[in-house]
Amino acid sequence: MDEELLPTGNMKLVKDSPYDLSEGTVIGAKEIDIAYLAHKNGIYFLQFNRQIIKLEYDPDFFKYLQVFIPPDRMSLAVEPVSAATNAFNIPHLGRREIAPGEKIKTELRISYEE
Repeated sequence: MDEELLPTGNMKLVKDSPYDLSEGTVIGAKEIDIAYLAHKNGIYFLQFNRQIIKLEYDPDFFKYLQVFIPPDRMSLAVEPVSAATNAFNIPHLGRREIAPGEKIKTELRISYEE
């Protein structure tokens, strides 16, 4: 990200960083507003105590997962996205051109269990 919070196209590994959530981690007071490369298996789990939210998505379409916790910490936004912010200017961040009349079909499934 640059000083205006626009992606520069320089991706960094989050493994072993404060943003690494891959092994299941307590978010606690961490400030998070980040786009992760989406898992190739198309599945994410979020867990709070015994509550589990499962996101299943088309990994060929949704290339990133945006995660944001607002300052009031009363919610958590998790959004599979097809391209990163500024992909119009940096094509390798997921810009996809669709021809006139072309159709795209994809799926996103969210389930909840206690």
